Amino acid sequence: MVSVIKNDFLRIWEFFAWMDRARWSEDDVQYDKKTRELFNEVWGRCGINIKGENLEPDDIILAHWLTYIFDYGMPAESVWKKAFPIMAYVSYRYKRGTSWKTIMKEHVRSVKSDGANQNFEFYIKGPKDEQKFKHRFGAAHELNKAVERTLRELEEKYNKDLVTFMLEKSKGSHDDTWVKDVASALYNLTYEPDGKLSWHKRTWSALRDYLKGPLHRTYVCKALAKYQEKYPSNVLERWRKPEPYLDQLELPGDIWNLRFFENIRESYIKPLTGKDYKNNAPKAIRQIYEEVLHDEAKKRKLYPEQFDVTYDFARICKNERYMCPLGPNEVDKLCIGNLKNAQEKYCPLLASICHYFIMCNPDDCPVLKKHTQGLCKICKPLV
Repeated sequence: MVSVIKNDFLRIWEFFAWMDRARWSEDDVQYDKKTRELFNEVWGRCGINIKGENLEPDDIILAHWLTYIFDYGMPAESVWKKAFPIMAYVSYRYKRGTSWKTIMKEHVRSVKSDGANQNFEFYIKGPKDEQKFKHRFGAAHELNKAVERTLRELEEKYNKDLVTFMLEKSKGSHDDTWVKDVASALYNLTYEPDGKLSWHKRTWSALRDYLKGPLHRTYVCKALAKYQEKYPSNVLERWRKPEPYLDQLELPGDIWNLRFFENIRESYIKPLTGKDYKNNAPKAIRQIYEEVLHDEAKKRKLYPEQFDVTYDFARICKNERYMCPLGPNEVDKLCIGNLKNAQEKYCPLLASICHYFIMCNPDDCPVLKKHTQGLCKICKPLV
């Protein structure tokens, strides 16, 4: 019975690995173009006379890290649309000589929030207009201090450069630990000095972006060019080709990860771990990877962070009229893989479930091969 559960869980994992490849398949050039267009739109409206094209890769990496400070407790789309252009302008000024003290004075202000309560607002202001962003927990969680601490530390010790910081923290680390070492250092930099990193969503999400998302391919690798003489080639190469080390990444543990996790906890997690692990998806998946399925998972290039696609996937779980790929229904009938010219069309399942737009590849489709049907034990058949 346990061997059957192991095999079925590996099939679930391979399905999410397939989704994960689609999730991170965005074209680097298009990602860069959309990012800089967002900055130009906001800065142009404000009347700020710089262009997104003026930003260097390390400017955008720092802006990305600062924006992630706010990526919780609010819709992610709102955070990135409003805060990212502000942090990009902050990074531009900061990297070109403006001190952290001046940044905090000229881009953060105290405002009223929810009646008489005080909060903090981050803003940029030009001659025409201003862009502002206020997080609901800004004052309560002292997010202004997280930004201040980050900028102060980078200015005092790392030449205002987050890439230098990450290279310094990785250069003395062993291959088996360098990703985790960088994650701990980033967590200490911004969130809790000398604290112990466990599963901190924003730290793992941002670092994941630098290692496997467009941020890695577009900006981190380009930024490394200026460090050729300073760091050993093996240190730089790990950042350029991080695939062998991605199993060190932790599942961020977003609320949507946890909601899907509840669907498989009784049927898979308990039998495989012998523990309940309620509301602790990252720790459960890590134990299964390390102690239960490690050799087979490594062979199939599976690792814990791939389960983060459940952030998008779990949204269909309460819709009983949706044909879930893991349910008992014949979802392969919705698949276009057997149609002529299918490879010239987007996969309709990924487009409808998660808004991942990737061309159909019948040879790499677990749904077409019926590898996913019936794996979720709580999914109900369509009536």
